[in-house]
Amino acid sequence: MIRIGFVGAGGMARFHGHNLKSFPEVRVVGAADPSPSAREEFLKLFPEVEIFSSWEELLNLEMDAVFI
Repeated sequence: MIRIGFVGAGGMARFHGHNLKSFPEVRVVGAADPSPSAREEFLKLFPEVEIFSSWEELLNLEMDAVFI
């Protein structure tokens, strides 16, 4: 399993995250964005992820890669 995080939860993160859903060996585990509306929209697509307001908090998750 490859665990992915996103620094930024806006349109590009949602686009790439949606595409990653087609790979069964990849799991989006977290995202960070200072914008409450971006976090809310990201959670609509990925209700199972942990979401943060700062990237520093995101880096506490166990991840294999981070999209910036």
